[in-house]
Amino acid sequence: MPILTGNYLRLMRQQWQQIEFLFIDEISMVQYEMLYMVDSQLKQLKNKELLFDGINICVFGDLMQLPPVRGNQVFDQPSRFVPATYLWRSFSLIELNENMRQQGSTTFKDLLNALRIGELQSEHLAILMNRLNKEPTGEFAIEKALRRLYSKSDSIDLNNITPSDINKTGGLPKKLEIFVVAKVMLRYNVDASKGLVNGAIRHITGIIWSCFRRAQMYVTDIPSVHIDFGKDGVHLIQPKTAVSSKI
Repeated sequence: MPILTGNYLRLMRQQWQQIEFLFIDEISMVQYEMLYMVDSQLKQLKNKELLFDGINICVFGDLMQLPPVRGNQVFDQPSRFVPATYLWRSFSLIELNENMRQQGSTTFKDLLNALRIGELQSEHLAILMNRLNKEPTGEFAIEKALRRLYSKSDSIDLNNITPSDINKTGGLPKKLEIFVVAKVMLRYNVDASKGLVNGAIRHITGIIWSCFRRAQMYVTDIPSVHIDFGKDGVHLIQPKTAVSSKI
């Protein structure tokens, strides 16, 4: 872990001076190494003798959900950290055992619990298969879904087919401005073995336009970008498109 020094250390101490609580959600996806990094960084701010600088750390999540992409799970201290303090053992458990989301539906609740612990029974599978929509209609009709696919020869007005509501576009804005040194985040797993996973945040180091262009010439131009992923290296991220034959 790098040691905080100089103006940056003074700024961080000022920003964290009144902080008493730090909340971490989806704790199942946090690796032990990350928890150790949080502890090390916070100790540099005020009190090196107290875990997490004496700040109250509240974590939330279900440890039986998705594990970290890489590294040890948050409760599994790697052997290389011994004899350092076993951070996870310093936490106290408060279990929430009342299901608020599926109130009044014990069937669905029991099915989810069975899926959670990997003990799906035949009766649970029967319920799921009974919900299979074999003849989708309305928005899910095959004919309507196919019309959403466009071929290269189609004349498309992106303003008409692209929703303005980011809740309908996977959180992406209708217009996305990119530039060298811009901070970007991957929204899908590219290559987990190289650390190129959903949620990775890094900086653009280069923009590559198609056909050796030096800048965007057409509205439909989508560039590839070089992104510096730190210790995982610089990687070229190319745009993903889906093309179908004309219907």
